[in-house]
Amino acid sequence: MDYQDIHYYKNLDSIAIDVLELLSEMIQVNTIFFSGTDHQTNYIFKSYNRQAVLSNEGDNKNYKDALCHLVIENAPGPLVIPDLKKHPLTKDHPVTRQLGNGGFLGVPVYTENREIFGTLCALDSKPYEFDVMEVKQIKVLASLLSQTIIMEKRLIRDSLTGLYNRHFIKEYFHYKDIEASSNMGVLYIDLDHFKRINDTFGHAMGDDVLNRASAIFKNSSPSNSIVARLGGDEFVILVPEYTTEYHDIKELAERILHTLSSEQIQMEGEEFVISASIGVSCYPKDGQDMETLLKQADVSMYAAKKRGRNNVQFYQQGINDSDSRYYKLENAMRKALKKEEFEVYYQPQYDLQQNKLVGMEALLRWNHPEWGVISPNEFIPIAEESGLIEKIGEWVLRSVCKQGMVWEKQGIAPICLSVNLSPRQFENTQLAEQIRLILEETGYDPAFLKLELTEGMLINDVEYALTVIKALKRMGIHIVVDDFGKGYSSLSYLSQFPIDCLKLDRSFTLNLDNDVNQKIAKAVISLAHSLEILAIAEGIETEEQLQFLKDHGCGWGQGYYLGIPKPVNEIGY
Repeated sequence: MDYQDIHYYKNLDSIAIDVLELLSEMIQVNTIFFSGTDHQTNYIFKSYNRQAVLSNEGDNKNYKDALCHLVIENAPGPLVIPDLKKHPLTKDHPVTRQLGNGGFLGVPVYTENREIFGTLCALDSKPYEFDVMEVKQIKVLASLLSQTIIMEKRLIRDSLTGLYNRHFIKEYFHYKDIEASSNMGVLYIDLDHFKRINDTFGHAMGDDVLNRASAIFKNSSPSNSIVARLGGDEFVILVPEYTTEYHDIKELAERILHTLSSEQIQMEGEEFVISASIGVSCYPKDGQDMETLLKQADVSMYAAKKRGRNNVQFYQQGINDSDSRYYKLENAMRKALKKEEFEVYYQPQYDLQQNKLVGMEALLRWNHPEWGVISPNEFIPIAEESGLIEKIGEWVLRSVCKQGMVWEKQGIAPICLSVNLSPRQFENTQLAEQIRLILEETGYDPAFLKLELTEGMLINDVEYALTVIKALKRMGIHIVVDDFGKGYSSLSYLSQFPIDCLKLDRSFTLNLDNDVNQKIAKAVISLAHSLEILAIAEGIETEEQLQFLKDHGCGWGQGYYLGIPKPVNEIGY
């Protein structure tokens, strides 16, 4: 227990004063005091002296030389000593040698989990016979102090790691008298890919990682630093009074990154390391209040993530403008989900051989009420990075299935609707069950649902990907490999997965006037035929591209030449 936290407990001070006043009326000794200890030093927080000053507030004493040490050794019961000179524990004690014969009564004060915080004691310079009622009264009031400490601790400490919490950090300037001339560094730390650990190994393992990281942050930081967990996998370290504006803080941040990456974690036969992204802001240069400093450090942390993670970035006005937009877009997306600002557009897909509409691909669009239309190329990577893509992806899938049922009830012949899955969605071990529940909830026929995955999602963890795809196939869902030919194209994985379609990457379709791209397009179409699966081309923008694909047997196609993406109310059914 860090007894120094008592200085941050807003209500304990007044309650301790009341407790000492009450005890002074109940027990007619000279001195009542309330102390705390770290088992090295005993510190007097509050003291009441009737006449002679036997105890002063703020006094520090070696733990072994304090009577409180004997109280704690005697815990959980009270230590009652009518005469210090006659009791075997105290007859040769330093306090007895100083005070002479006197009476003493002490009880331990606990915090959570019966952890010792300190003691509540009564002391007199003369022998004193404590009666049963007096002992009972001091125990009751010590219990009141314990409950107050527990409640105050919960207000400023994180229950999992024991570090300070978000509330404490936000109130820090109220707790401390920060002089305008002093410096303070704010390190905003976010663990990289933490959600993947939670999803793969479970929350117990995630909690273990958080505790290990917390220990590293605390052990790596200067003794006067404040280390806090804001929530999830986000931490903050406040470093007061550093000497050189950047050097000391950068050295600390890099030491933390190095120590983290040296931490080997083993789980279920696998070994992995932790890394983090760190953003730094400095008081008073980057902000005069904690809210501003946290915001600037958070923006810088996102800049570190965008630069490949596992690095540190300092806040710099102007250079961080793009990162500030990143931060704003992430917050705006959270609100957009609640306010349903997102919209699904549908782009038609045609059977190229029969010139017939056979499907539509669902595409996410966002028209912000103030900023206007925001490109998916800008907001989707941010959604992916922040983890919001999972909720957004679930919303898109549910919206598409609902819309499919609306068209069916209008008597429109069903066609296939394609939905793109993001890597973060695919890593969710509950994905198949989530999709099953959406289909059950909406009543949409899975035979008309296509899910598009990229090659990278399949290759990243073949065994896991195969398990998920088989579960989706058992429901009757069609699996499309999107952007085929762009990255990992390999016949070995195609033979392992029960896929239904190969989607030729648009970069090849758009450049079919190039001989190499023509050969790749023909090879992909031929490969699909040999595997008896469907070849789909995207990005068709000219008659020449369309004719080439038709001539070489491409099954389906889509692109601006065939039809642009449109909202539901503009689709001409």
